[in-house]
Amino acid sequence: DLATRSGMDAAAPSVSVNLLLFAKARELAGGRSSIKIQVPKEGLSFGQVLSEVILAQVPELAAIASTSVLALNDEYVDPEGLCSLTDRDELAIIPPISGG
Repeated sequence: DLATRSGMDAAAPSVSVNLLLFAKARELAGGRSSIKIQVPKEGLSFGQVLSEVILAQVPELAAIASTSVLALNDEYVDPEGLCSLTDRDELAIIPPISGG
């Protein structure tokens, strides 16, 4: 079921958020620019959301997860910061940018 596949406790309240994908993240996800994912409303750090929840639902992103950052509603977040989400929130996975 989704709770098991997403790394979430089935009893924990969750929200459906839009995960925005940029650059390499978009490429790894088959060209999709966004994906709806289920995320616990609270109780996890943003780092845990990336490593446990997002990767469970979009495993293709594993190749860039350790070098990517998350943004919540257009603001970068601290991976150690506690996550508190609502249904209207947008998370973005931002891979490293190359260039000079």
